[in-house]
Amino acid sequence: MSAFIIFFGLLGILFYMVGYPNLTVRKHLKSWADDNGFAVIEAERRYVRQGPFVTRRRGIVFKIEVRVSTGQIRTGWIWLGYNCFARAPWSERIVWDAD
Repeated sequence: MSAFIIFFGLLGILFYMVGYPNLTVRKHLKSWADDNGFAVIEAERRYVRQGPFVTRRRGIVFKIEVRVSTGQIRTGWIWLGYNCFARAPWSERIVWDAD
């Protein structure tokens, strides 16, 4: 019985560390776009080729295409960082492709 409890306890911790950011990342990406006056056209999560973000820090990288308020389309990379233990607010870094 105790092995059963330990197993599900570890499974819960794993979900908290990995699953929580994955469930909320799209919501945060939309919120970031809305706050900055962008409409997300495409957002492709990158696991290996992470553009300008060569880091081991906890975060999720997307290759994005957005429409700005003037109608112009821009592409770039966004890194969405998080702290799963402190449930700290998300932070973001954006690097735009050359136009």
